[in-house]
Amino acid sequence: QKTYDEEARESVEFYLQPLSDIHLNSHYLFEAEVNGDGQAIRALFFIGIIVLLVAWFNYINLSTARAQLRAKEVGVRKVIGGSRKGLMTQFLVEVALLNVMALLISFVMVHLLNPFFTNLVGKDIPLSSLSAGQVVFILGAIFVIGTVLAGLYPAFLLSSFKPIAALRSSISTRKPGGQPLRQSLVVMQFIVATALIASTLLVYKQLRYMQNARLGINIDQMLILKGPNVTDSTISSRKDVFRQQIGQLEAVKGVVGSSSVPGQAFGWTAGGVTRLGYSEEFSESFHVMVADEDYASLYETELVAGRYMDEDMSTDLASCILNETGASLLRFQSPEEAVGAQIEFWNNRYKVVGVVKDFHQESPKDEVEPMILGPLDARSSPGYYSLKVSTEGLESTLASIESVWSGVFGSDPFEYFFLDDHFNKQYESDQRFAKVFSIFSGLAIFISCLGLFALVTFVIERKRKDLSIHKVLVIAIPIAYYFMDGWLKDFAFHVDIGWGIFIISAIIILLISLITVGAQSVRAAFENPVKSLRSE
Repeated sequence: QKTYDEEARESVEFYLQPLSDIHLNSHYLFEAEVNGDGQAIRALFFIGIIVLLVAWFNYINLSTARAQLRAKEVGVRKVIGGSRKGLMTQFLVEVALLNVMALLISFVMVHLLNPFFTNLVGKDIPLSSLSAGQVVFILGAIFVIGTVLAGLYPAFLLSSFKPIAALRSSISTRKPGGQPLRQSLVVMQFIVATALIASTLLVYKQLRYMQNARLGINIDQMLILKGPNVTDSTISSRKDVFRQQIGQLEAVKGVVGSSSVPGQAFGWTAGGVTRLGYSEEFSESFHVMVADEDYASLYETELVAGRYMDEDMSTDLASCILNETGASLLRFQSPEEAVGAQIEFWNNRYKVVGVVKDFHQESPKDEVEPMILGPLDARSSPGYYSLKVSTEGLESTLASIESVWSGVFGSDPFEYFFLDDHFNKQYESDQRFAKVFSIFSGLAIFISCLGLFALVTFVIERKRKDLSIHKVLVIAIPIAYYFMDGWLKDFAFHVDIGWGIFIISAIIILLISLITVGAQSVRAAFENPVKSLRSE
C-alpha cells in the first residue's frame, strides 16, 4: 500500500485472503482457474451425513422392535451365567460386523459407480483418493460412531431383560421395549424426508427461474466470433473492411465488436470513477466494456434516458453509456439527470449520452454491477464480434462468414460459438448440483421408506399398531426453510419460498407413507387366516 500513489490508495482496497479459500470460496476476476462451489460441496456432505443417520435410525428401530424375539435368548444366556457386560459386548460386535460388511460393500459400489458419478458431476474423481489419510480417518470415525450410536441402545435394552420374566413371558403378549424411542426416530426420519423433498423442489424451482429470467438483452440468433489474435498497424482498416463485408451478407442483420460478450465477466474494472462538477468529491469502482457504437442497440438493451452512441457522430468517441445501477452509484437522482454529465476514469473524460436498463451480463445468480459502456478504440482489436444472423441456411451462412474472415484476417483461426449455448453453460454447475442433490435426497428418502417398510412388516406380523407419525410438517417446515433460505441468499435474484412447496412435499410424503404401509396392510388382509391361527 505504501508504494501506491495517493490517488490509487483512495480507489484500491487491500485485504488478505487465505490460499485455502480460493478454490471453493473465491469468485473474483482473473482467477487462476474456474472456482468450485463450496456451498454445494457442504450441502452434499450434509446430505451424506443425513443418509448415514437415517440408516442408523433404521437399525435402532428394527433392533428395538425385534427385542422381544430375542428375549428368550437373553434369558437363557443369563441363566447359564452370562453377564450383562458380555451380552452388551456380543450385541455391539454384531453391529460392528454389519458395519464392516457395509464398508466392504460400499468400496465395491464406489468402484462400480465411479464412472457414472464422474460423468454426473463433470469431475474425474480418482479412486486413489480413498487411500488418503483424511479419508481413511473419516471412514474410521464413521465406523466407530456408527457402531456405538446404532448399537449401544439396542445392546443396553436387550441386556436389561430379567431372565425369569424373559423365559416366562409369551412373545405375543409381551410388550416390546424401546417403543418411545422407536416412534421418535420414525418421526425424525419423516421430518428429514419431508425437508429433503421440499429442498429438492425448491432447488429445481430456482434453477428454472434462472433459466427463464428476463436478461434485459436479446441473445437469440447471436453468433460470436473470437477476435483476431494477430494485430498490427493495419488492424483499424481491417476491422472496417471486415464489418463492411460481413454487413453485405444477406443472412447477417448486424455486427459489432466488443471486449466481452454476455455470459462472461466484463473483464475490465475501473477504480476511481468520478463525477465531474459534483458538489462533493467521491470515486467508485465500475465494470467497463468497450464496444462499437451500435452494441447496445444490436443487443436490444432498453434505453431509459438519452440515446445510444452513434458512429456517425465524431463526438461519441469520447462518450459512454451507463446502466441504471451505475447512474445511481454516481449520485444521479434520475437517469435523465445523468445524460450530458461528465465522468472521468483512466485519466480520460467521457460524456454520458445514455442510460440503459440494468441487464444481466452473467447469470441471474449474480448481482447487476455498475457498468460503463465505452467506445472501442480504432487502434484496438475487439475480443469478440457479435453477429445477428438468420437461422435459415445456417451452414451456408457460416461458410460465407468464414470466407470473409479468411480474406481479411488471413491465418487467424476462425473460432465461433452461439451465444445462447454459451450463456446457458453458466447454469451447468447448478444443474449438476440439482441432479446430485436430488439423487442423494432420493437415497435418504428411499432408506427412510425401507426402514418404515421393514418396521410395518414386523408390526403387522406381531399384530401391533405402534406406528406414530405426527407433527412432522410442524418441525420439517422450519428446518427446510432455514437451510434453503441460506442457500437462496447466494443468488442475487431468486424465487420466494412459498407455502406451495411445503404443501406439495406433505402430499408426496403422505403418498409415500400410504403406499409403504398400505402394501403391507393389504398383504396381511389377504393372507390365509388359517396360517396365523395355527401359528398362535
